[in-house]
Order: sequence, then C-alpha cells, then structure tokens
Amino acid sequence: MTMSLIELGDVSSEPDGGPHRVTEFRHGTVRRLVLVALVVLCVATLGASARPAPPLVRELWSVPISDPDLLAVHDGVVLVHRLTDARAEVTGYDAVTGRVRWTRLVGQHSAGLETVERAGVLLLPGEQETDSGTMTAVDAATGATLWHRPGAYHLAVEPEATLLAAPGPEGSGTMLRLVRTRDGGTIWERAAPNTAESLQVQADGTGPARVVIATASGEVTLLDYATGTPLLVRRLPWSATEAETGDGSSVTTSDGLLMVTRTRGIAHTITAYRIGTLERLWSANAPTYLWAQGCGPVVCLTSDDGTIVAVDPDTGARRWSRSGFPMTGLVPGDVSLLVMTNDQDPRPMLIDAATGEPRGPASHGWVAYGDRAAGFAVLIESTVTAGARSGVIRFDLTTGRSTPLGTVELIGNNRCTGSGGLLLCQTGGRLAVNRLG
Repeated sequence: MTMSLIELGDVSSEPDGGPHRVTEFRHGTVRRLVLVALVVLCVATLGASARPAPPLVRELWSVPISDPDLLAVHDGVVLVHRLTDARAEVTGYDAVTGRVRWTRLVGQHSAGLETVERAGVLLLPGEQETDSGTMTAVDAATGATLWHRPGAYHLAVEPEATLLAAPGPEGSGTMLRLVRTRDGGTIWERAAPNTAESLQVQADGTGPARVVIATASGEVTLLDYATGTPLLVRRLPWSATEAETGDGSSVTTSDGLLMVTRTRGIAHTITAYRIGTLERLWSANAPTYLWAQGCGPVVCLTSDDGTIVAVDPDTGARRWSRSGFPMTGLVPGDVSLLVMTNDQDPRPMLIDAATGEPRGPASHGWVAYGDRAAGFAVLIESTVTAGARSGVIRFDLTTGRSTPLGTVELIGNNRCTGSGGLLLCQTGGRLAVNRLG
C-alpha cells in the first residue's frame, strides 16, 4: 500500500431607609468585641511572622569547568571529562559532598563518556584519530579500568552486553563485536561487508533484537543480536550516498519495522518493511526532509519544519498530526509522548501517543533530563529572570502536570543534565550541583 502525505507544514442585608438606630448595649457585647480584636491581632501576627516555603532547589557544591568539558552522573558519582592542550582526564566527584573520589588520565583523542545504568560502568571511547579506535570501560565508583578493547564506537549499550564497532584491516570492512559490559569478554564477533553504509540495532520489546547492515548496493543483512547469526539477506531499493549533496538512503528501525529513507533533492520517501521478513508494507512521500521513529503504538514521521504526522505501523494510514518534535523513550509504558514546540520559548506537552490528544497543559522550558523509572522530567525555563536565574520545573510524565521547584543560576551556555534528584548545570565557568526536593 502506498501513501502520499500532504505537504507537511503548517481560557448582612442592605441598610434600610429608616432612621438611624443606636446600637443597643447588651451584656456580653464588650466581651465579644475583645475576642474579635484578639482574633484579628493573632491573624495579623501570624501572617507577619510566617516564612515562605523554602525553595526545592538547593546548590550543594561547585567546581570550575569550561564549555568543552563533558558531564555525566551515575549512582552517586558526578563525572567530569576535561580536555586541555596538555592533558585529558576524567574526575569522579561524590555527588553530595563534591569530594574527589578518583581522577585518571585518558587519551588526548578521547571523544566522550557514557555511563551504563545498573552495570556501574563508564565507557570512554578514544584514539579514533590515530587508528581504529578503542573503548575503555571504567568502574564508575572507583575509576579502575575494567577492560580495554578495539572499538571506535558502540552501536548499543545494555547492562549485560555492549556492541562495539571498529574499522577492520584495510579492505575487510567494519568489525562488529558483542562483549560483556562488565568484564569485556567476547560473546561474538563478525565482520560487516566492506561496502556497508549503514549499521543499526533494532529493538523489540525491552531490548536489542537484531543488527541491521545495509550496503551501498541495497543489500540488507539481519543478524541475531544475541548470537550474531545471520537471519535474512535481501536487496532493497537503495540509493548510495552522494558525497557532494548528501543525497541517498538511510535506515531507521522501530518495534517490528525497518524503514528506509531515500533523499533526492527536495523529494523524500520513507518505505516501511516488516522486520522479520523485509516484506514491503507502505511508503510516504513529502517535499521536505522526513525522519521516522517509533512512537509507541504509532510511527512518527517528523519534518524539519517541526510537523509530526503519526501513522499506523502496519498500513501507513494517518492517525493524527500536530506541530512539534517528539521525544521518545522517555514516558513509562510508551503510551504517551513528550512533544516539544519549535520556537524561542519551548513548550513541552504530554500527549496520548495513539490519538495525539493532550494529556495535560503545556509547560515551559527545555528538558534537562528525564527519569523514566520515576516518571518525571526536569525542565529549565528558557526565560532568565533578574539575577541570571532560571526556573526549574518538575514535569509529571503520567499526568502532564508541572510543579515549580525553584531557580538555578544560568550564565553562559546554559547546559544542564542530571539524574534522580540531582541537577547539574554549567554556569559562569563552574559546574553547580543542585539537590531537588
């Protein structure tokens, strides 16, 4: 079935009139007046002495930091990757006290850091500019090296296993290697074709299911993620990537689907295939760039002008449409989506993924981080108040309700991240670590 989308674009009784009456003096009148006066006095006194509720954002500690430095937080440790002309190092700080737990030098070409939830592992890719690249796994609590393997980058990271990819010997293509995340032991390894243009990991349910390899000729190979065993090889309509224009084909995946995006000038087509058989299901056309991603019960086709068209995964039939950009994988159960508007004042809103209807009012600010397990995201308001402070909001990922928590100082690049009840912000040349709640 082929579907052509329309161009994506575009709240005591009244006084009587009789003679003035003198109030009759009765026993107890003075007593009542005194009691009333005392009540008024007490209320006034209590009101004057009441203190406003303390803000729910409290800065714990700070250290110097520069714009290129990288941040992460994992299980009570704040990690800072610093790169200078002379050296590159990673430091682990106690998240509550700021005390240095450990520091270690890393390669000058170290490109980043990523923590692996529930595994207590910090991944440090490096040396990409000198050879095939390496991946070093470090214990996030102590800084001790766990393992060091070839691997320029990773395709998937899970607590149990990590899929590494690195250029093999000249002419041999990319080497794929699935290793145990904690000790680096090899589970399987396999060379991808030397003409491979795209490497993807497709997830079903709760974890990785298949590795998808696509070559410049459109030959698509599916490997079982757990074992590396080939499952299916089939040639699909494909356009090799043109270096000058960037036109060509690329692959995205979702639960049960493989989708190929083909770009030719201003024409864009997305074709969906059933992942198990690579049977063609539907296609969508648009005069502007589209990217496809799974959005729970639907597939979101998002254009670069910030329009989302949600379609049925099996038929491509249009379900709903709205402006914004979807943030997937954040809401527990994937029954809702957090959609961000594309303007100078970001307005995140929780919507029903199946219908596109709002599940709560729009909030304000950009997402600093989300805690899927706890069911909330932390927003930073884009409008800075007097004193270079911005509002911090707790956004409920079930109800869509917003709760102001307080403010943080934001000077400079306004970069924030966090985890659980910790909010980390770069401001005025320092890293400020804040406790929420």
